[in-house]
Amino acid sequence: IYLQLAVIPELFSMHKLLKLAKYLIVTTGLMLAASTAYAERLESLSEGQKAFNRGDYAKALQLWQQLADNDQPEAQVFVGLAYANGWGVKKNLEEASNWYMRAAENNSPSGQFLLGLHYVTTGVNQYDVRVGIKWLKRAADNGDKQAIRFLKKAKRRNWFSDLKGDNKIDRYKLEREGKKTLKNLSITSRGMPKMPAPKL
Repeated sequence: IYLQLAVIPELFSMHKLLKLAKYLIVTTGLMLAASTAYAERLESLSEGQKAFNRGDYAKALQLWQQLADNDQPEAQVFVGLAYANGWGVKKNLEEASNWYMRAAENNSPSGQFLLGLHYVTTGVNQYDVRVGIKWLKRAADNGDKQAIRFLKKAKRRNWFSDLKGDNKIDRYKLEREGKKTLKNLSITSRGMPKMPAPKL
């Protein structure tokens, strides 16, 4: 009886070890699959960037569109830029805004920044401008350097002081500055620091 009782903890430990081994195998498999998917995504973004830089906008859009349809925020930003600038597709600011919104909702700082600028530059009323400022602030909170610079400049020049109450927003100055910012825009994708951004 003593011998049998001594074997039980050993078997119990073996069972735990086998369970742990299975868990590690499954986890490792998932991590490899995720890293492979990430590498493939970067490859497609990279191929789109190369096509864009050689002037093949239709090919670039096709590559980015595939990723964007699968909820890849970096690609959604590039598809939005393509629609905003007429790269490989007819210029369509509403469609650009839709893609910026998708990227912004996927927590892309670049998407949030571009969506904010879109509202600020095309807004027809104070509400639109306030929505734009909200997205610009979210982009800045997420570390977008261009959004941070834009908001600092706006604050320094007192274009808006607060989003609450009836404080005035100088939407015309914001609109002009937003358009100037869009003209000098450079967007980079996470994971592709060495790659040149699309040239506007």
